[in-house]
Amino acid sequence: MQDILEIGLKLLIGFICLLIFLNVTGKTQLSQMSPVDLIGNLVLGAIIGGIIYNPDIRIPQFLIVILLWSAMMTVARFLKMRNLDVRRIVAGEVIPLVVNRKFIVKNFNQTNLDISDFTTMLRMRGIFSLRDLKYAQLEPSGQLTVIKSDGADLPVVVISNGQVITDNLKFIDKDEQWLTDLLKEKNISRNDIFGAEWSERGLFVVPKNHET
Repeated sequence: MQDILEIGLKLLIGFICLLIFLNVTGKTQLSQMSPVDLIGNLVLGAIIGGIIYNPDIRIPQFLIVILLWSAMMTVARFLKMRNLDVRRIVAGEVIPLVVNRKFIVKNFNQTNLDISDFTTMLRMRGIFSLRDLKYAQLEPSGQLTVIKSDGADLPVVVISNGQVITDNLKFIDKDEQWLTDLLKEKNISRNDIFGAEWSERGLFVVPKNHET
């Protein structure tokens, strides 16, 4: 009877800890999760499930293991937000597949995506011919972003969390000096920027104190 009560208590504690962790990280919906978030939560669930039925691990040890894993995931998310290199490793990066109607075959091979699967993904986006495709990129989440031949150019994020994304600048044939000069013209300090996007309509800046 005591073993059943302990298992029940562990189950309750694990459930509460999982709910708290999801709410603290803001990842309460599947659509909000990156691959690392999903794997991290699955591992956390496996840890909870494995420990619940292990009588050799008591409740204090159970809590310590959960807290350690939660702390590791929190540190990974923090570093992902603050460092672009860590973000590429943890969350992945955008992979261009078609640029200006030119297919980048090496990126198809890198993602193990063949033309048949690609055209299936295009049909789901309402594009039924490769001729109608101007640009396509594979998002870290696995979703496909596309632009039709008659569509406007894709806006590009050039600053994220105050950090300049140099790869995106290269993509639009610009450099960091160009961005610095543009911000200077607008009398905007980079330290005051939460995010910035470049498109054919110009630079759109979201300040850190932006309110809707």
